[in-house]
Amino acid sequence: MIKAIAPKPALQLGLFALASAVLLGSLHFVTRGAISDNEALRTAKLLAFVAPAINTAPTKTQQVIDGQQQSLWQIVDDGELIAIVLPVVATGGYSGDIELLVGLDQQLNIHGVRVTHHRETPGLGDEIDTRRGDWIDIFKGLSLQNPPSEQWKVKKDGGVFDQFTGATITPRAVVKAVKEALLYSQKHQAILFSPNKQSKTP
Repeated sequence: MIKAIAPKPALQLGLFALASAVLLGSLHFVTRGAISDNEALRTAKLLAFVAPAINTAPTKTQQVIDGQQQSLWQIVDDGELIAIVLPVVATGGYSGDIELLVGLDQQLNIHGVRVTHHRETPGLGDEIDTRRGDWIDIFKGLSLQNPPSEQWKVKKDGGVFDQFTGATITPRAVVKAVKEALLYSQKHQAILFSPNKQSKTP
């Protein structure tokens, strides 16, 4: 009589790991499209808050600035480029980088700012997220002249922007990043507001 030999524990473990990897790979393949669609929908919603409300959707494009590709969205109304939206990264957050969208009109007034990704501490630094508070709306309508450039700091540092109770690092990083976006846009305004024929709608 031939007896079946039970697989060794190491072999069983290997087979289990292989099956798990195949399953996870399949799930990733199945959900990848849905995740991408959800991210695109979320970005579109955030763009609606930082860009002027017009019938035409923002157009994603790239401009070459100082030899580097700069991604941005351009908002065109009746053939006129009236605003841009810049993706901005605020370094120096309490728990890492904070990703933002900053919308600017032709006069470099801020139309809106929204956080797209962060890992700030729940209950403290996450007040930059509109799901937790409306602090991020303080930037709407501001520019490098309003307030003056030297006052673009949190109040603890001698500026005009409120910080959170018990959390200064996060708002400090965001204020600095938005100011830097304004300075960058001021320096490269002609290029950023130049229509790009290779633009495409996301």
